[in-house]
Amino acid sequence: MMVYIGLLYQDLIKRKEVLADGRLSPILPIVLYNGKQRWTSVTDVAELIPVVPGLVEQFKPRLKSSAPDTVGYRIEAGGLHARHAAAQDSTEKLLYCCQQPIE
Repeated sequence: MMVYIGLLYQDLIKRKEVLADGRLSPILPIVLYNGKQRWTSVTDVAELIPVVPGLVEQFKPRLKSSAPDTVGYRIEAGGLHARHAAAQDSTEKLLYCCQQPIE
């Protein structure tokens, strides 16, 4: 996940697609998992690295990702489809929030 975000930021900088003040836009990393079992992996890379003593701990990489429960979805050629209305509603709310401009 960290590599993909870094590559996306590199591309945005190269294309000069940054915010008006020169900063980078935030990225919301979302993992879409379509296995039959629920997602049980960690959602923060920091959990994969042991605690480091002293000042080094503050430099340990941290990157959280969202892993919404997609067991209630089916993935087809046409996209991600909710099997239940409640799941569809929450997905639409998430996508709406992601489309709002950054001030």
